[in-house]
Amino acid sequence: MDFVGFEDLKCKDKENSQKVFVIRNDKLGDFILAIPALIALKQAFLEKGKEAYLGVVVPSYTTPIALEFPFIDEVIIEDNHLAATLKNKSIDALIFLFSNFKNARLAFSLRKSIPYILAPKTKIYSWLYQKSVRQSRSLCLKTEYEYNLDLIHVFCKDHDLTNAPLKKIAWELKDKSKERLVIASRLNADAGLLWIGVHMHSGGSSPVLPASHFIKLIGFLHKSLSCEIILICGPGERKATEELLEKVPFAHLYDTSHSLVDLAKLCANLSVYIGNASGPLHVNALFDNQSIGFYPNELSASIARWRPFNERFLGITPPNGSNDMGLIDIEKEGETILEFIAPNLSCHTQER
Repeated sequence: MDFVGFEDLKCKDKENSQKVFVIRNDKLGDFILAIPALIALKQAFLEKGKEAYLGVVVPSYTTPIALEFPFIDEVIIEDNHLAATLKNKSIDALIFLFSNFKNARLAFSLRKSIPYILAPKTKIYSWLYQKSVRQSRSLCLKTEYEYNLDLIHVFCKDHDLTNAPLKKIAWELKDKSKERLVIASRLNADAGLLWIGVHMHSGGSSPVLPASHFIKLIGFLHKSLSCEIILICGPGERKATEELLEKVPFAHLYDTSHSLVDLAKLCANLSVYIGNASGPLHVNALFDNQSIGFYPNELSASIARWRPFNERFLGITPPNGSNDMGLIDIEKEGETILEFIAPNLSCHTQER
């Protein structure tokens, strides 16, 4: 186990505990935004003097990082035999944190095997679930992690559990200084400077900040601060990131294509994360680092819906409600970013 945090929530008595499984089988950021809900679920049982054995169902891509959380007692990889796997688990309750037709069919196939199944109520196939709750997520009145928490609150009400106050999430890395030296050696970076991670890509189809804007911003921050700039890339992103690196040769490239755990280790060592709205932005939130995210103004991809759950977050959108990310005045926003991160830079330096 490379990370620490919330070890007290690990189930100690599997045989006599309620077995609750949660399904979040979409993208990396979606799974990270489910973490507050998973923690709240475990805390609710403990507040009642009980324990819950918590299982999660995730795609193979997010499995390595799911295995790192001690409060998750079992991780199941989604595959073509998922229904049979879940039927054999003697599960007391199953919670779908998002709904699509595939999940609704799965729930219907499990209705005789699992006594309680809960999901958001969306579209006509919601009747396939035992219980569904209307949330109107498309209106984006809350963040995704708040919608997830609302489902847990429904579960708690149905099971006579009290909603426990949510603890601040601040995951830590064991032997952080050692890991920092390992990463610094790999990148030929100065371990004593502030590290700013930059991820120019996005996991979805929403508009992104142009590479030219990132180049200007990186140059400005490098000139203004004594820092190392680390360009982050994931699967399929290396070529474009190398092209960016040619324009900012003082930066370092960190390829996380092979390991989400390596991405988390890097984020644990960052002082600041900057990027488009994507999975790595949410991974960084686990460590309560400063985060700067570029978002379009379209409702389905908005800050209001998809902001990370860490407190120290700055969201930037194009002016006048536009979705043209090229309209963002990066020189002006660079000053805003510098003002945002500057108050915390001295304390980060003292920590090291």
